[in-house]
Amino acid sequence: MEGNRKKVYRIAGHMLVIGGSGTSELLERMGCFVPFLSEESSACPDLTIETDRILPSVPGILFYESFLEIGHLRIYKGKACFLCSLQSSDGYNSFHLLCFPGRRKVLTDSTSHPDLLRFGFWVAYNISFAMQRTIAIHASVITCNGKAVLFLGESGTGKSTHTRIWCEHISGAVLLNDDSPVVRITEGYPLVSGSPWSGKTPCYKNEAYPLIALVRLKQAPYNRISELSVLRALGAVYPSCPPELMGDIELSDAICMTISDVLQRVPVYILECLPDPDAAGLVYQTIFRS
Repeated sequence: MEGNRKKVYRIAGHMLVIGGSGTSELLERMGCFVPFLSEESSACPDLTIETDRILPSVPGILFYESFLEIGHLRIYKGKACFLCSLQSSDGYNSFHLLCFPGRRKVLTDSTSHPDLLRFGFWVAYNISFAMQRTIAIHASVITCNGKAVLFLGESGTGKSTHTRIWCEHISGAVLLNDDSPVVRITEGYPLVSGSPWSGKTPCYKNEAYPLIALVRLKQAPYNRISELSVLRALGAVYPSCPPELMGDIELSDAICMTISDVLQRVPVYILECLPDPDAAGLVYQTIFRS
């Protein structure tokens, strides 16, 4: 990578150096990575991503496959590496990434498809940092009074609606990320950071806050909140972690250890609720006034 083609990014405290002229230009045009650009030296990165490469042929075993809105995803495990293969829904675009977690390196070929690039980097980020107590969780997160609250739930449960109600009706509540915030254990404590991955809501903030609570949403004709036992809390949080990594024992174990660290410090609640301000007020009173 030539020096003038390198870009330094800082995501959830991890330094990434991304090289490759075509990819760097596409990242800047996309906008979601721009808030995470850093002026730091690229001498000691936590992860180096070399793009626009001709990838070597690596034998591997398929351990994850899914048909997503953006296309077809397959992940293979090779010797000390993972290969991520993405094919767009129309079949005209593809993107391949070769991840070496032990070497802190990712190699990719080229793509002009923004969604494939964005999602491919999300997969590579999770694979590369799972062993470092870092996971991107499927959640919508607000900050309030200098703390972060993660709202979990299946797609369509109303996470985005609930956090929007918070921002409209709870003084000081601000949206940090609406789809894939990053949780990282730092000195024993969980921090929540914004990320370049925020679903359909363009909310890309390079900020981090202590995690004060996790709340799993469940639609109901009433509003009721209950704190979960550790066992039930694990069952509430685990489904919101990247399913793309769960087929590998080492990655899955690393995620479970991170969840365990979170549960030692942070309460998890189940909120059975209506999509109304009273539900947001109930959570606020429980978490911030208890």
